[in-house]
Amino acid sequence: MKQNCDSIEIDPSSAFQIVDDITKSWGRTVVPFYVADNKSKHRLLGCGSGFLAAYKNRLYLVTALHVINDLPSGEALIANIGGKGVLINGLPFKISRDADIAVALLHDFWLTTNKVHGVHALPIKLKADQDQSLNIYILIGYPGAKNIINGNIGSRDRNLMGYSFFEKIENVKAKTHIKNPIGFRFDKKSATDSNGNRVDGGRFNGNSGGPVIESVIDPRNFFSAGLSIRFSGVFLGWDKSSKEIICARPENLIKLLEEIDHSINFGASKT
Repeated sequence: MKQNCDSIEIDPSSAFQIVDDITKSWGRTVVPFYVADNKSKHRLLGCGSGFLAAYKNRLYLVTALHVINDLPSGEALIANIGGKGVLINGLPFKISRDADIAVALLHDFWLTTNKVHGVHALPIKLKADQDQSLNIYILIGYPGAKNIINGNIGSRDRNLMGYSFFEKIENVKAKTHIKNPIGFRFDKKSATDSNGNRVDGGRFNGNSGGPVIESVIDPRNFFSAGLSIRFSGVFLGWDKSSKEIICARPENLIKLLEEIDHSINFGASKT
């Protein structure tokens, strides 16, 4: 293990174990989205991902704006939240077109009405000065082709996937549809599984809106606290030519959350 002032480098075998552990632990916060298959009234197709976020003691649903905007008019959008299928078309999403993200507050009444209980959420916070990165970043999402619900035969093909990256790119080369994205290097041709075996890099369809999570450590409490995580972006796409994962920055999401929090507090102060 090597250490510098900003990051800690670890051996590849440990890195893959960290990827698996984070995917397993924090995959519970990730939400698959489904739409009806127009070829079968009994079939639902995966169309995107999102995640539950915790910020200032409130619970939010976060996704990519294009996931909800690309729906045909009147199309039902269903999310599986905490094992419960719920219709989310009526949720009042606050959006950022510049960052291609959408956020909705999940208040207690909505959760109770939809019988959503015992959910897990990803903590959203600014970078702590003492945290040191392990340079391990994991996108967690639900690939569309691998997430199909066929009610006619009782099939539940729901597959959570974790994709790891080891290089963050502050200034992306790809031409993107958003302002000031953050990127991560990913070459599908050199993709491997957790055992180091070469695999097909696959397609990212259905992962849009999923979180990218970074593994960090507080060196002051290395042996007692162990590894921790930090939210590092909302996945929006992959650029083939530059081999860059494109994400909205954490600051973009925090800005929306702050605006919602301010409006709630302002409304409460007037009553």
